[in-house]
Amino acid sequence: MSDSVVLAAALLHDAIEDTKTTYEELVQEFGKEVADIVQECTDDKSLPSEKRKELQVLHAPSTSHKVTKFTAIYSTHYGSCRRSW
Repeated sequence: MSDSVVLAAALLHDAIEDTKTTYEELVQEFGKEVADIVQECTDDKSLPSEKRKELQVLHAPSTSHKVTKFTAIYSTHYGSCRRSW
């Protein structure tokens, strides 16, 4: 993978939902394109886990090309990490 924007977003993908980091801070530090991908991947933690998963599936067909690339990278990496446990 040579797309630095997707790689940066992959590293930061949980920043908004799991920390106090804001979208605006990501824009300032990493640029709008990275922040947009991170925001597109961010779940609403106020919802139950089952509902968040349901929404991920519903929104998957309309995600941007870069989010689709990120999802492929993340799924491959996460799956390989889990297999090594």
